[in-house]
Amino acid sequence: MVNAFPSQLVKRQTSFGNCPGFENGPAITDVTLNPDPPKANSQVEVKGSANTNNDIVSGTFFGFEILNDTHKIFSNARGICDQVNCQIKVFDFDEKYDLEYLPSSYQVAVFIGPDPNNILACGMAQ
Repeated sequence: MVNAFPSQLVKRQTSFGNCPGFENGPAITDVTLNPDPPKANSQVEVKGSANTNNDIVSGTFFGFEILNDTHKIFSNARGICDQVNCQIKVFDFDEKYDLEYLPSSYQVAVFIGPDPNNILACGMAQ
């Protein structure tokens, strides 16, 4: 879970690790959020790099989600090869998203794959 209270006295940087159920796949751990933690009614920048064991080819997407225990709060996916020349294994990303509502407790995930059931790399905030 992400510490979603920016007024906390002790601020720590959000760190990313393996996604649940994807422990043996490549983890996207090189991720920074700005602001950290994300704030409601503002824009968040998601920046980093991902390595995959498989080639990223046309039709592969980069996804960013904010979710809680019951549902997705925010979800966005875009084609990677729309902006870079593919067949690659390493993907650098720098995305901006407008966030509206954020609950007091949530998780942040980033992932790469040709579809939601076939993920090549995944990272979730710890």
